[in-house]
Amino acid sequence: MLEKTISHFIASLIPLDQLDALLPEDKQTLLAVHTLAHTASIHIYRPLASDDPAFFEKCSRSARACVAVIKYIGEQDYDFLDPIIGVCVSSYFHI
Repeated sequence: MLEKTISHFIASLIPLDQLDALLPEDKQTLLAVHTLAHTASIHIYRPLASDDPAFFEKCSRSARACVAVIKYIGEQDYDFLDPIIGVCVSSYFHI
């Protein structure tokens, strides 16, 4: 149930390629939310990823989505987002 809720939540987020239409504060919030949602997905799938290729792919897809967020971080966003995204990114490299 939690897996489906997170998946639906991720699907409902504004796509990252549409960030330029947002206010700077909203952009920062959306980048953090994308990262946190995908990190939550990774934590759900990671325990099962070594035994099931489908879960490994879901985990990998979420990890790639977290890495993709980095290219949308502008210099002005870095001070705000680094403490959030840095912790999330380092937490999923234990796959």
